Amino acid sequence: MSRIGKAPIEIPAGVTVTVNGDLVTVKGPKGELSQKVNSDLTVKVEDGHVVVTRPSDDREHRAQHGLYRALIHNMVVGVSQGYRKEMELVGVGYRATSEGHKAYERLETEIKYAGYIARQDRMIRDVARHEKTLIPEGFAYEALTGLTLEAREKLARIRPKNLGQAGRIPGVSPSDVAQLSIALAAGPRKD
Repeated sequence: MSRIGKAPIEIPAGVTVTVNGDLVTVKGPKGELSQKVNSDLTVKVEDGHVVVTRPSDDREHRAQHGLYRALIHNMVVGVSQGYRKEMELVGVGYRATSEGHKAYERLETEIKYAGYIARQDRMIRDVARHEKTLIPEGFAYEALTGLTLEAREKLARIRPKNLGQAGRIPGVSPSDVAQLSIALAAGPRKD
């Protein structure tokens, strides 16, 4: 901690630091904070900086040197900028945005339902692709043996223009649409 203790603390504009014996008081636009410092350490305000020094290189003095320097620095930041809570999102594939005071709940919801959202995005892309896949006008649905009887009858009667329309017909299952997609990719079938 001694390297931390050696670093001077810059005093920003609008903040005053006073040392009265063992008591360090920091005043700023966000409030006032006080901290009692170990009497072995020396705290000085010089040229717009706070400097904490220790009397020796004993283990206890080194530890307290860094500790009290960090405490005083946090007091200066607290009265000038205020404290804030930051979250770090670690992982792959998470989307997160922080907007307003409900950021935490929104972030939690997006993380919790990330898998479902990704699946919905894939389904949206599939629907868009199906809307672009056109079915020829004279397509012979009766010749497709992989379709259920109900799906063949409804497709032959309604004659959808694309796979998207075929998928929205009641009685036509997603597996029927997949079979139809495979048949269309293999080549056109005409009556």
